[in-house]
Amino acid sequence: MAHVLRRAHDLLEVATRGAVKFPRAVIELFQQALTARDKFLRRKQTRAGLRELADELTTKLRVLTCFRRANPDHERFAKHLERHATEFFTFLRLPNVEATNHRAEQAIRPTVVNRKVWGGNCTDNGAHHQSILTSVINTCDQLSHNPLDFLSQTLRSVYPLSLLGDRKSTRLNSSHRT
Repeated sequence: MAHVLRRAHDLLEVATRGAVKFPRAVIELFQQALTARDKFLRRKQTRAGLRELADELTTKLRVLTCFRRANPDHERFAKHLERHATEFFTFLRLPNVEATNHRAEQAIRPTVVNRKVWGGNCTDNGAHHQSILTSVINTCDQLSHNPLDFLSQTLRSVYPLSLLGDRKSTRLNSSHRT
């Protein structure tokens, strides 16, 4: 939601005359969704009401984006909105889903910084192995497992290990070890 609203506000800043209508309508639509979410959190909106509103807003978004626009920036934004119309209001259909991906972006931030400053992943092979290792470490952290213990046990084991604690009965072959 934050990215879409920021993009609409940016378009509105440079829009003149009739070109202000499209970004204003997008902002109004997305603000309506956030207002409904806030009402739900204050227990003034039901889950069923949120789901119904999500469907209604998705339909309105599709109608809003179905017309061609003379402004190329507006047209590109409209295509983006149209392509993801069913995804934007997921947080209304599933109230435990956040309206923004801020926490996810913050979670990957250290990996992005590492990727930019560390030389071990400048090749495709290095980047591939770093992505696997980072995924395992982050999963360990989320499951409150010690990543170093898990990795050392995995590297010494002849059986694949699972972060969930179960062992597979097949042997690891050397091509699976990274």
